[in-house]
Amino acid sequence: MTVKAYFQKQDQSTTSNELISSILDRTVTSISNTELNGLSIIGNRAFTEDYSLSSVNFPSVTSVDAYAFSGCSSLTSITFPSLVHIDYFSFQWCTELTSIDLPSISSIYFKAFYYCSKLASANLHSVVSIGADVFSSCPLLTSITINRQSGDVTGAPWGATNATIIWTG
Repeated sequence: MTVKAYFQKQDQSTTSNELISSILDRTVTSISNTELNGLSIIGNRAFTEDYSLSSVNFPSVTSVDAYAFSGCSSLTSITFPSLVHIDYFSFQWCTELTSIDLPSISSIYFKAFYYCSKLASANLHSVVSIGADVFSSCPLLTSITINRQSGDVTGAPWGATNATIIWTG
């Protein structure tokens, strides 16, 4: 995989394109903050169509930009405990992703999980805003759990035609 994308460190010291050389010369199937220390934003198209990537673990990432993991068809597991914002089409066509648990999420934009054909459940703890069709073409999605009062987040079921929304707030 070649990563030539915008990454921003937590200390805000850089906002320019970087080449992450520590991962260029090998096939990456799993990646975490230990390899990209201090990462807070994953930029546009950072891992787009990386067919070998199967899991990601980014404890400090707070934002995933547009198309960041789009087409990562082997991606089965994502861990983002601090993630607040997901931009449009960020995880579209991640066809092996089966569940998501985003404890800090606040906003998810248009079609972020479009055509995640094996996605069965989504736990969106503290979400405030969900864009149109975020879960469209996710035929196996049957459960979306949100820690809010019913109606606090408008637009349900956000394209998830087979899902039950569980309001726990």
